[in-house]
Amino acid sequence: MEVDVQRVHAHSSIVLPGTNHIDTARWNPLFYVFRHYFGDAVDLGKTFRAEH
Repeated sequence: MEVDVQRVHAHSSIVLPGTNHIDTARWNPLFYVFRHYFGDAVDLGKTFRAEH
C-alpha cells in the first residue's frame, strides 16, 4: 500500500513555538498493535480481547 499524507494535526502543547515542528521530547505517542497498547516502546497493557 502507498499513501499520501494530506494533513497533519498536532496539539499546540507539542509544537515548537514559532514553527510547524513537533517537539519530540514532549510527544508521547500511544500505539495500538495487535490488541496491545504501547507508548515509548513500553507495553502499557492490552485489551480484553487479547489472548496473552
